[in-house]
Amino acid sequence: MSFKKCSTFLIAAILILSTILSFQYISPANTQPNPSISLSEEYYIVIEYGVGKLSMVSPDGVRTEIYTFAAGTGPRDVVVVSVPPPTAVTVSVSDITESSLKLTWTQSSDPFFARYKIFQSITQDQLGTSIGTITNIATTSQTVTDLSPETTYYFTVRIVNVAGLYADSTKISGATTALPFWKQTWFIGSILAIIAVIVVAIVLRKSKRTNADKRSAPNQSM
Repeated sequence: MSFKKCSTFLIAAILILSTILSFQYISPANTQPNPSISLSEEYYIVIEYGVGKLSMVSPDGVRTEIYTFAAGTGPRDVVVVSVPPPTAVTVSVSDITESSLKLTWTQSSDPFFARYKIFQSITQDQLGTSIGTITNIATTSQTVTDLSPETTYYFTVRIVNVAGLYADSTKISGATTALPFWKQTWFIGSILAIIAVIVVAIVLRKSKRTNADKRSAPNQSM
């Protein structure tokens, strides 16, 4: 083998070796079975480049660190490799009036929580339209306004996680109350009618008095 060929082979070997060594290697010692892991459950993996951790998350949200590496060696702070679907929350309705009501739900325990989305419908078998998005996991209520009196509404609270997976709550209904009688059309109409009658009566009485004065004026001058 010529010197030139030997040199080329040696340089190629060095480049290949340096490339292999540049990768971070998770050795078998770092991947030993964890006795706390249940083989009957599915786990999800999270890579946190900012702090240099590789963790697994159980379906109930418990995170366990399984490997560490040099912090800040990636393009992002957190990369979610796989994400479980969220668990639906339970919703209740309270503080019902003729035009508003309050929705309250249990707080999500999803470690990959992204947002709550609230949907409103007047038909039980339809999701309806979105009336609000909440990104704070600790916010567990919303007052819905501008509702019509004596109307049944249906609401759904959707949990969405960072992977776009979601779970909808069981649809809950709330029926607004009737308007107080003083706000109802018949009562307002009655009041307006009474006012109109009084005004007409006053005008007629004033007109009669004016006519009477005109008739008595010539007699007084004679």
